[in-house]
Amino acid sequence: MTDLRIALGEMVPTLDDADGIRATSAEIDAGVEAQKWVSPAGVRQALDNYGASRFASAAQGALADSAVQPGDLGTAAAGDTGTAAGNIPVLDGSGKLATSILPALAITDTFVVASQAAMLALVAEKGDVAIRSDLNKCFILSTNSPSTLADWKELLTPTDLVQSVAGLTGTISAAALKTALAIAQADVSGLGIADSPSFAGLAVGGVPVFPNMPRNLKGADYTLALGDAQQHILHDGNDNNPRTFTIPANAAVAFDVGTVITFVNEINTLTIAITSDDLVMAGTGATGPRTLAANGIATAIKVRTTRWMISGAGLS
Repeated sequence: MTDLRIALGEMVPTLDDADGIRATSAEIDAGVEAQKWVSPAGVRQALDNYGASRFASAAQGALADSAVQPGDLGTAAAGDTGTAAGNIPVLDGSGKLATSILPALAITDTFVVASQAAMLALVAEKGDVAIRSDLNKCFILSTNSPSTLADWKELLTPTDLVQSVAGLTGTISAAALKTALAIAQADVSGLGIADSPSFAGLAVGGVPVFPNMPRNLKGADYTLALGDAQQHILHDGNDNNPRTFTIPANAAVAFDVGTVITFVNEINTLTIAITSDDLVMAGTGATGPRTLAANGIATAIKVRTTRWMISGAGLS
């Protein structure tokens, strides 16, 4: 900085620049190190020259005084905070916005209504679903206009038609199904005896069911088995020997009550015996083994768990 060396109180007012003793303003600005006198006017001029490029003018200072100062800006807490339009929202302690100022984030709401009018009166948004209990259908709102029926779009479900049965597809009628299954009668409920199907190996409760009375041909002594139920046991005419057919005790072979077995004897004599249980002669009430003569036929029916009754032609 310019070194102004001034001997205060010792200024000689009669000196002038020509004397070479008084410092000029150029020398003062240039910082000339000289032992020269500087007049008060010189000091004033030097200060004006120095501050012209470094200090604001009076007009500039007035303008700066009217401007917003950094300290006036403050923080968000001092601003217009709040949730109204134009306000500054304030973050919570975790640095997030309060959920109370966020819009609803749910993708859909589901409403159960019992009529079209109730559906159209819903306070709903795009994507919400209405379950119509009166139609058993569901609708989804495609816009934000729940009062407009056209904006409710039905949610489609897969068709419930049979895909394929007996080679048939699509909607299958009763007539087409009966044809595919080769059912001859126009109605299943109207099937006649001639149209009834045949069943092989059909059993009810473990007992075979037959369209007739099958034959079990025997040429030797024989003890009945469960499979003989509802059959006839034939003593072969080629076996000219007395034979014994035995009904086993219920403890050994548990025929169902109501089982019927027929005995047929073509030759010689046939003894119909029973093991421990009762065999009762119909009409007389006699118990014990029975004898069936040649060409005789007798039928035994189980009437109780351990009791059979028998009757027939040629039976004694």
